[in-house]
Formats: sequence, structure tokens, C-alpha cells
Amino acid sequence: MNKTVTANISGIVFNIEVDAYDKLNNYLATIKKYLGNTDSRDEVMADIESRVAELFKERFNNERSVVTLSDVDYVISVMGEPEQYFDGTEEESDWTSDKSNSSSTKQKSKRIFRDEDDKIIGGVCSGIGHYFGIDRIWIRILFLFAFFVWGVGFIPYIILWIVIPKAKTTAEKLEMKGEAVNVDNIKKTVEDKFNDLKDSFNGEGAKDAANSLSGALSKLFTFIGMVILFILKFAMKFIGLIFIIIGLAVLIALTATLFNSDIVTVVSNNEVFTIPSHDILQALLGTGTNATLALIALILFIGIPMIGLIYSGIKMIFKLKTQNSVIGISMGVLWIVGILLGIYITINSLKELKSTQKALSTIEWTSPSNTVYLSDLTEQDNQFNDFDLPDVEGDIWIEEGKVFYENLEIDVLPTRGDQIKVMVEKIAKGANRKDAKDRAEKINFVYHLNDSVLKFSPYINFELQDKFRAQEVKVHIMLPIGSKIALEEGSEEIIYDIKNVGNEYDLDMIGETWIMLNEGLTCLDCKFIDGVSSGQLKKDSIQPQFP
Repeated sequence: MNKTVTANISGIVFNIEVDAYDKLNNYLATIKKYLGNTDSRDEVMADIESRVAELFKERFNNERSVVTLSDVDYVISVMGEPEQYFDGTEEESDWTSDKSNSSSTKQKSKRIFRDEDDKIIGGVCSGIGHYFGIDRIWIRILFLFAFFVWGVGFIPYIILWIVIPKAKTTAEKLEMKGEAVNVDNIKKTVEDKFNDLKDSFNGEGAKDAANSLSGALSKLFTFIGMVILFILKFAMKFIGLIFIIIGLAVLIALTATLFNSDIVTVVSNNEVFTIPSHDILQALLGTGTNATLALIALILFIGIPMIGLIYSGIKMIFKLKTQNSVIGISMGVLWIVGILLGIYITINSLKELKSTQKALSTIEWTSPSNTVYLSDLTEQDNQFNDFDLPDVEGDIWIEEGKVFYENLEIDVLPTRGDQIKVMVEKIAKGANRKDAKDRAEKINFVYHLNDSVLKFSPYINFELQDKFRAQEVKVHIMLPIGSKIALEEGSEEIIYDIKNVGNEYDLDMIGETWIMLNEGLTCLDCKFIDGVSSGQLKKDSIQPQFP
């Protein structure tokens, strides 16, 4: 049976065996003796007692609540003997270091606290830096970057500020830094604190305390500036990379377009198709000097800015600094030359559009009835009749030295005669009347007449060497009064703005039969369009009336 006494250690009451109490009391008295009459003695002793109480509580469990001699021995092994910290001979230093190291191996693992001795706002970043062994400045930069870039840095900081406890005692501050919580470290920590306090009373610290708020704000804005500078540098490099990518992509596309293969063109009907680029240039400019100059102008006008863009991107990424202005001036001069060449070519091309001429003709055809059936030529018609139809994919196509262009329009007009006629207008532009007339006469188009069936291809065609000069074909189907025309499916590709009594749209006229009356083209026997019925025509005799 062992006798116990009650002891109050750092505000916590313990039941302790007498022999354990005596040993602990002698241990603390020895430490106090070594501390002497220093200013920090009382605070050091308070921190040591707090650490002793903490170690006792760690060793207690539900089975016992009395401090034994073994518990005191454990505390002394962790905290260290006073002699190893306060005896200052060099011979003892190695031994005491080893002993200190051995005792430090028994310390608790590193804990995370907020370091309010090194804080800008709440000490969160400093605490995290201590825990992970990272310089606090990088943690602060990370939070600022998250706040300014993603807008999420503030909320996690507030949460961590609430969750992570503040390092209040000397033991907690040592645990935060991963240092052994022993007599030596506690003594050093408290003495450092007292030295700082003395400096403040001497005036130096007072000045720092007075400027603590401005200093904190200065640090905050310094870090913000560093983050913004980092973001700007990153953004500059990223923009430089984008410049290089855009410049290379455009140069590759320009080279492929002018010298290699096809130019990609988006056309109507939501289709995409390719046309040989050299054919496009020839169709617009011909094969002479204009075409060569246009090629040079295009290279200079587009290529020079793209080269400048790539050069700027390289300078932004690699921070190149060049004082040589020859390159910039040379590129600027070449670009201006490209613009002047483009203006010259444009003026010359516009001269070839001065005059517009028509070539008129009539298609010889006699319909066996007074009804015409109009539709467009299809691929099936081409297969069985060997028409000269291109294998086209869009509004314009170049094939075997010919330009196929979807620009044929058909309308229906009244005529004074008693025979159905087909009148053709071929229209083109040129530098003068003769040039325009010759170009118009060379326009070709494909059609097929079979009994009362009239079929047209929507494509006109002309030789590539004739160049594209607004060529078009207008076909006028002349209907006598009382004659009819049936607009079959597919004819919407070739009709254009056919005038009728009801002012119906072209698409609404498809699939119906229309009769030419004195009032104009009228829908015959239509269910959904106002017009005239066959019964009414039998009752009323139709006589041509012309102004």
C-alpha cells in the first residue's frame, strides 16, 4: 500500500504517490534553481508545469488516476534533466545533445495550429507552412492565386481559420513547429519572448507595435502585387503562345491554299465543299500579270502580319529584347506594298465590270399541247441522256476547265401570240460593250425538251479563261392566254419570283398547275390557293385582252 497526496499542477488536481511527488518536486525545484532570478523564470516554470500536467493526462486511462513513480520518470525522460541544458561546458555538450535527441524522439508528432505570432490575418498560412515544412509565403501566394483566379480562396481560408486552433501555450507553439517540448526549448522560447518584450519597452518594439497594422497591410498588398505580377507574366506567355499558334495556322492555311491544293468554301444549303485554289484565282483574275500580282499581294497582306504575330509571341515567351528596328520597318514596308498591289489589282478588275450586255435568243420548240411541265434536270436524267451536267456539290464548281455556277432563273410571262415560246437572256459584264457581249454569248446552259416536258439545269457554265464576270441566264417562258404550266417538284431550284394573281411565293407554287388569264397567272383547281376552277373556265370563254 502506497501513500498518496493531492497536488495542483498547472491548475489541474492530481493524486500522486508520495515518493513520486518528492521526485517531481525536487525535479521542478532544480529547474527553478538553475533558472535563477531571470525575468522569464516564472513564465518558464508555468509552461514546464503545464507540459508536465499534459504528459500526466496522456498516461492516464479509465483504469487508474494516480500518478506513480514511473509516470514521473517518463516525464523527466521527455522533458530532460536540468543539467543537460544549464551546464555549459563543451565536454558535456555532446553528451547532453545526445541525451536531448534521445528524449526528443519521445515527443508527440507535429500538430497543426494557427501561428498568431507570424500572421497577416489569422495565422492560417503560417500554421500550415509549419506543419508541412513549407515557407509560409508560398501558402499565402496559393490562397491569393485561388482567390483572384478562381474566386474560391477566401471561403477556405475562413473555414480553416475557424477549424484550426490557435497555438496559445509555449508547448503548443513548439509542437506546431515540430520541436521537442522539453525544458530547454521551453526556456529558449520564453526567453525569446521576453527579449522581444524588452525591445518593445525600450522603444524599438513600441514602434513596431504602432506600425503593426500598416506593416500587415503592406505585406498583404505586397503579396497581392506578387500574385498579380505572376498572373500577368503567365498571361503574357499564354498570349504569346496563342499568337504563335494563330500565326502558324494562318501561314500553313495560306501556303496550302495558294500553292498546294484546295480552298475550303462554305456554300448555301448547309454544304461544305472544296475548290482548287488556283482555279478560283484564274476564274477571278485570269492567268496573266494580274494573277501573279494578286498572289504576291495576298502573301504580303496576310503573311507579313502573321510573321509579325509569331515573332511577337516568341518575344513574349522568351523575353527577347531587340533594339534593331530594321526588321519592323522592313515588314511594315512589305505589308504596305501588299496593300498597294491589292488596290492596283482591284482597280484593274473593276475596270472589267464597266459594261453590261445581253445576248438574246429563242429556243425553237413547239409544244404538242397547251400545257407545259417544268422541272429541273436531275442526276437520273444525266445518267440516261448523257447531258453535260457537272458532279457539283454547291453553288459554284470548277471542273475540266469550266466554271459551273448556279445562276439560272426562270419566270413565266404572257405573250400576244398563240404559241408557247422560250426566250433566253444571257447577261455578262466586261471592260467595254464588245467584251461584255462576247462573254455573254459564250455562256452555256443545259436543258431538255421532250413533248410538253421542259427541264433545265440550274447551272450555267463558261470557260475558265473567260473569267467570272457576273454571268447569269434568265429564261422567260412565254404563255399565251389560256395556256397552262405545271410546276413540278424540283422546279424550285430554277424558278425565280414568278408573278401571279395571288402574289404567292415561289415555293407555294410548286406542285400546282397555273393558267395564264387576262388578269395574270392564276392557280387552276388548287385546294389551298385562291384561283380558278376548270368548271368556271368552261362557263366563261377566255379571250386575250392586251392594253
